Amino acid sequence: MQSSMVDTKAVKEAVKVTEMEPVGINVQELFKLDEPLPYVPATMMINKNRSPLCEDIVDYDFNPVRRQLQAALLGTNRDAKILCIGDKGTGKTTFIEQLLTRLNRPSVTVNCGEGVTEEYLLGRPTVKAGEVCSADGILSAGARWGINIVLDEVGSLLPEVQISMNDFYGKQKRIVLKHYGLDPTVHPEVAFMQEGSNVIPRHRSFRLWATDNLGGKQGMAGANGYLGTNEINQATRSRLMYLHFNFMAPDQELAVLKSKQMLPNGHALAINEFVLKQMIHFANLFRGHQVSGDTDDTISMRELERWVGNCEVYRGNIDEAFVDAIYTALNPRDQATALNCFEEAIGRELVLTEEHKWAQKFMQA
Repeated sequence: MQSSMVDTKAVKEAVKVTEMEPVGINVQELFKLDEPLPYVPATMMINKNRSPLCEDIVDYDFNPVRRQLQAALLGTNRDAKILCIGDKGTGKTTFIEQLLTRLNRPSVTVNCGEGVTEEYLLGRPTVKAGEVCSADGILSAGARWGINIVLDEVGSLLPEVQISMNDFYGKQKRIVLKHYGLDPTVHPEVAFMQEGSNVIPRHRSFRLWATDNLGGKQGMAGANGYLGTNEINQATRSRLMYLHFNFMAPDQELAVLKSKQMLPNGHALAINEFVLKQMIHFANLFRGHQVSGDTDDTISMRELERWVGNCEVYRGNIDEAFVDAIYTALNPRDQATALNCFEEAIGRELVLTEEHKWAQKFMQA
């Protein structure tokens, strides 16, 4: 295998992921924490140069997840491969992205699924200018250049793709992309040091993150509404550090929904705090049914935010806003539960739109 034809110096200059100019920063101030984190040094060294691969910094409160933040900071310093687990909408991916962007660490998030192949992640041989050369995938490029890779919903990858990544979960200094093969005419010591080759010197800044709804243990996937996911094998799970995420407390969700109501012109939507609390009460009632196995789905914070946002479109009509934000996406069994939860939380029956009224009559006939 010949080395890559890519101009590596030009790539380094453009991406700037290897140009480390350390600067000390106060951890408590950086993450706007109410109190210092135990065991975490008060000052951390971060890269002064901000990579274009950093996500935008958004308003994110780390105080409710300070325990996860503490573990993540300590773990990433030891090159731990971190898997964030929890129900949909508990903020797993956002937590990782907002942590990394505050540390000025470049990252790329991969939305996993059956369409994400081994070639997409690890690369493939290709031909350029009549010569065989290697083309990196997302994961191999991250290991080569020092980019944090976030595998979102890693359990949805096909089992054979998950197995192909095992070398990246380890701590070896070099990763051999086995499917490329080694050039028999090149001495191994030379091949292992070639830039752009199929032997990757693991960059000291490379970190691997992942999220999953069930922590890779898919035995209850169908019962919990996560069909299409695959079990992560035990050998891989043993290499991972787990962080668990829950839904926020009601007062924290209320604060988020209040902030989402503010429009650019400074005017707030006509949804008072009492109604917002009713919406949160609905979500928690429905979540309780999912925990007990009565429903397939749950209600995420994203769906609550969408409900509130739809109220702007429908001028405060929470019923139509609810139908479009939540109700329509549920299966018939969950819709029946949603109707009961809505009535209990809001204090009256949901006013369904015409298409759903017709569907209910059809089901009852």
